[in-house]
Amino acid sequence: MAVTEAIFDFDLAEMLDSDEAIETYLDEVLKTGDAALIASAPDVVLCAKRASDNTVGCRT
Repeated sequence: MAVTEAIFDFDLAEMLDSDEAIETYLDEVLKTGDAALIASAPDVVLCAKRASDNTVGCRT
């Protein structure tokens, strides 16, 4: 019997809706020490800023 489960898109940038949320996100990313995660953080923040300004989003 196969189990099917709906998969939903998740965009972290949508969750970063304030300067405080962005600051917390960046603090937590830095704590991980994960180079790939740290390298991707500026792009996530940029997408969040674009979303908050109602400009072009980052998802295609």
